[in-house]
Amino acid sequence: MSFKDCIDRGEANGSLNADQAKEARDLYGSLYDQYRKIMNPAEAQARAAGDAYKTIDFKKMEAKRRKLIAATVIRDINNDISKYRNTKGELDTVSAVKALFVQDHLAPYNNLEFMRSAVSGMAFSSMDKFLKKFRRNLVGRTKHKADLKNIVRESFGEETSDASAREMFQAYYQAEEYLRKRANASGMNIARLENRGLNQSHHSLKIRQAGYKTWRDFTLARLDLDKMVDESTNLPFTPASIEPVINEVYQTIITNGFNRIDPMKYTAGSFATRKTDHRFLKFKNADSWMEYQNKFGESNAFDTMVSHVEALSRDVAILERLGPNPKATMEFLKKKMLKEANVKGDAKSILRAQKISEDIQTYYNIMSGNYSGISGNGIPAGIAGLRQVLQSAQLGSASIAAITDINFQRLARQMNGLPQTSIISDYLKNLMGLGLGERQMLATRLGISADEFTTVAATLERYVGDITGPEVTKRLADFTMRVSILSPLTYAGRRAFGVQYFGTLADTSKYTWKEIGKKEPMLKESLERAGIDEAEWDIIRATPFEEYKGAEFFSVKNLEQRADLPKGAGTKLATKILTAINQETNKAVPSTSIEGRAFLQGDQAGGTFRGEVLNSFAMYKSFSFAVWNTWLWPAFTTTKGRSRKYKHLANLIISTTLMGALAYQLKQISRGKDPMPMNTGEFWRAAFIQGGGGGVFTDFALGSSTSKYDMTLGETIAGPVFSFFSDLLDLTFGNLAQLNRDEKTNAAGEAIKFAGRYTPGSSLWYTRLAGERLLYDQMQYWADPDYSSKIRRKIRRDRKLGQDYWWRPGKTEPDRPPDLSNMFED
Repeated sequence: MSFKDCIDRGEANGSLNADQAKEARDLYGSLYDQYRKIMNPAEAQARAAGDAYKTIDFKKMEAKRRKLIAATVIRDINNDISKYRNTKGELDTVSAVKALFVQDHLAPYNNLEFMRSAVSGMAFSSMDKFLKKFRRNLVGRTKHKADLKNIVRESFGEETSDASAREMFQAYYQAEEYLRKRANASGMNIARLENRGLNQSHHSLKIRQAGYKTWRDFTLARLDLDKMVDESTNLPFTPASIEPVINEVYQTIITNGFNRIDPMKYTAGSFATRKTDHRFLKFKNADSWMEYQNKFGESNAFDTMVSHVEALSRDVAILERLGPNPKATMEFLKKKMLKEANVKGDAKSILRAQKISEDIQTYYNIMSGNYSGISGNGIPAGIAGLRQVLQSAQLGSASIAAITDINFQRLARQMNGLPQTSIISDYLKNLMGLGLGERQMLATRLGISADEFTTVAATLERYVGDITGPEVTKRLADFTMRVSILSPLTYAGRRAFGVQYFGTLADTSKYTWKEIGKKEPMLKESLERAGIDEAEWDIIRATPFEEYKGAEFFSVKNLEQRADLPKGAGTKLATKILTAINQETNKAVPSTSIEGRAFLQGDQAGGTFRGEVLNSFAMYKSFSFAVWNTWLWPAFTTTKGRSRKYKHLANLIISTTLMGALAYQLKQISRGKDPMPMNTGEFWRAAFIQGGGGGVFTDFALGSSTSKYDMTLGETIAGPVFSFFSDLLDLTFGNLAQLNRDEKTNAAGEAIKFAGRYTPGSSLWYTRLAGERLLYDQMQYWADPDYSSKIRRKIRRDRKLGQDYWWRPGKTEPDRPPDLSNMFED
């Protein structure tokens, strides 16, 4: 009986439905056509029938396995939702569903946003030496880049006699294997291949410009088909079968993944079975891989390796939180919310459920990497690059405002039962001095974010959200953040909080669950917010600790490696702990969130025109939203108990206002002014706004018509990119229009002012004032006859606010030190 006869019989007796039968016939026909080109008809029939049977059997088993995993995930999600209670003690399904995706301080379970960083932290924990060696330098270049070639060769199993390269590759391979196993346990089917080399990255514009034939010929000549296995069929590719697949890979790359189709066209429709070309192509050897990367991808192997770990970490988090088919899970969640809302019957509940249904789709679009492959070209790339140039020109003094982080760190430690008296010393130890590199590696081993090693301009995300654009402008902005000490301050704060939390877990491990409730009640509340119970606390207590210079720290890696726990239990608990700590760290050092990104920009992709326009609008507003979303809004909505809520609000508002006052006064001094008198309502209003992350709006609180960047309120709301183009039009067409009307122009003075405002690095807090007084002011005297009168008007305006200058505009040296007593003038 032929294979086709078997299919017909199966369809007739009902063991195969019509779709399954059609799929089997198509698969057999496709395989036969391929094999007929390289063997006789009888051999081709037998080979096609055998492989088709294996494929169908394999797919059935995989489909059954994924159904079981999906059912387990849905069960866990329903269980998590049932635990959620709002401040009134009521079950709130809508809020509970939202909390599966983004942070909610009332949800005692993992959210996808911080779970993603937890998984990547756990993967990078084995790469501490690798990351430290190849970390970026001050100008954003990867250190020891030449050594990466031997690591690439080691990845292909080529002998290099370089023990260090072998060790570094093994660290990366260990991280990749860790993630591969977690992904497969959650529904994927990524084969383990020894000496298969590195995954690749692709530059879509270069590939599109080359065209399909040129790219195809160059690529196929360097591929090793023996290593390439179709994950959907579990069969190797042949020279005949690879042709349609390579065309689909090309289309995937040039369309940034929006055409994603399974290579064999048997689409299961699930996230777990989607094709990702950076894992699919396998090159013959290291030289072939490097030739491809130099021509069509990212030549920096460090960036390629790090990007792969981050992308696979994201996939693992999505699979574990939402299952093998996240879209189906989200549809289930949407229907669950809408059903309950409609059963209630009130319009408000229905509208709220509809709104959260849209929101979780946006959150998923952002977090799933749907837009991560989009590389802006032309106008979008120009807008993104301009935005980063503006950031380099305007954020050089943001580290002064970052002094308010000390208070957020205090509040976060207070809420989590961590020591508060060591905050300053912890910052200093993590900021400078001997042993800093060792402390950075300790934090990485503990699973704390490795962004400072892996990402260009990561600190900018605190203030401006998504970072897209050309590499050169990202490096320019990153350089400013580093030399202004904002990046070191941010990383020091994150390390200080995370390491202290792990240390506190080790210190309190001597207490039972009941004892910790009496001796460290705030820490117990923190653990309960993470969903940790007594049984899990006992597991934490019994886990071997990480030792560093005589101190002990809880280790998620040691927890995962415990052989006495059920399979996967250690990883699940470790992920829960690290997800919670990442969320609490985001309070200690407020940073942009997925919810903030969605609120300000929607799900528009960076690299597109609309996406970059919205990114430009959101500039410098993301941090304000982060503070609101992390501290102020939860204080109003998630603090249980009226008296406790008022106490928490008072603590928050008073302390942030005081720290805002300090930051604002330091800004005044850095601008050459005496501190402001603190006896006015305007000052404390400005201090409140500054402490709450709204520093860009503080000047308006004092009655000024422009901000410190000389932008009107409308321009400030529209964003710096709009202001830049407005100033550029005034400088060019504005002056031309004045000339055309025979009016007096001041093009030279305006050009100097424009250069002073938009020159990268010009706002660095420790050089800005000297640059303004010694360079730009003197140039203005030369170019603008009215500059002296403008200075006098400016001084009179500031004196009305009770301020004078210790280094007056136009002077080449200061008159005196700042008058600190001016703060206390009546």
